[in-house]
Amino acid sequence: MIVTRTPLRISLGGGGTDLPNFAGRFGGELVSAAIDAWVYVTVRQGRLDGRTRFSYESTQTVAGPESLQEPLVRHCLRRRGLGRECEIVSLGGVPAGTGLGSSGAFTVGLLHALDALRGQRTDPSVLAEEAWEVEHGCLGRPVGKHDHYITALGGIRVLRIGTEGHVETAALRLPDGGIERLRENLLLFFTGQTRDSQALLAKQDTAPGPDTASGQAADRTHYLHRVKEIGAEISEALHRVDIEGFGALLHEHWLAKRASTGGVSNPHLDRVYHVARESGALGGKVLGAGGGGFFLFCVPEPFRDKVSAAVQALGPRPFPFRFAPDGTTVLLRDPSPQRGDRP
Repeated sequence: MIVTRTPLRISLGGGGTDLPNFAGRFGGELVSAAIDAWVYVTVRQGRLDGRTRFSYESTQTVAGPESLQEPLVRHCLRRRGLGRECEIVSLGGVPAGTGLGSSGAFTVGLLHALDALRGQRTDPSVLAEEAWEVEHGCLGRPVGKHDHYITALGGIRVLRIGTEGHVETAALRLPDGGIERLRENLLLFFTGQTRDSQALLAKQDTAPGPDTASGQAADRTHYLHRVKEIGAEISEALHRVDIEGFGALLHEHWLAKRASTGGVSNPHLDRVYHVARESGALGGKVLGAGGGGFFLFCVPEPFRDKVSAAVQALGPRPFPFRFAPDGTTVLLRDPSPQRGDRP
């Protein structure tokens, strides 16, 4: 039996520039951080009834992997050549569709667990690439490589995606005490709203075409170029631990991302952002594709309590976190045979 633990993530700048249509033409650049909110995946073999079981929000017990309703699990098992007598359980405290990269983290963690079950140790970058291939190549989801790489590698990182798809990653080096100072100036809130991230990402990943109807897509491309520039500027500000500069850039990032396409915000989220800024936040952003999920704000320490109270009065709940230096990890590797267990 194998248990893996894979972190979720918060994007700090450049989000959306990893989407295939934009990155494939212009390259992407992002700053992202793994956090101590986790996806756990348990995999074991040896069910006496020879069936395949997958449990997340509901449980499926079927004759074999090809009968599973969850396509991510089905394709991962197919990719690793595992057949029947397999049991998979996924646990996590954060709902899907909330902008913390849970789908990418789950896919990375599952592939990692399946490899560990076979006694293989796989490079985290290889896990990230394969997880993206499952989501994008096999399932056709309009996802970039951001989530898979940061959850596989952990830490605070700059990710650069080339037009041919190659990903370069570099740990963001902060001075002594810089990581803790950054965390102390960030507040994360769960809005209570989930959304269909795939539909939003498909809309955001539309490439300009040859007809006049492509004007909106061209506008999105224009704003994504600015988001990419801001992402690079955020990297420089964080390297200096320039909290005020980072907060101002987050505000610019919010304006550019919000203008890039519909669905990033809504009247309620606009109200939350406005109240947070009025209460002392320097800037902020909705994480992931937008439309709900989590709000991240940069708040100088003297205003933390005021901003927190004002935002909570509108409904969002605080979500304390720390940065996670490590990516996906095997927590338990139990080599004992499982065939004596009862189904």
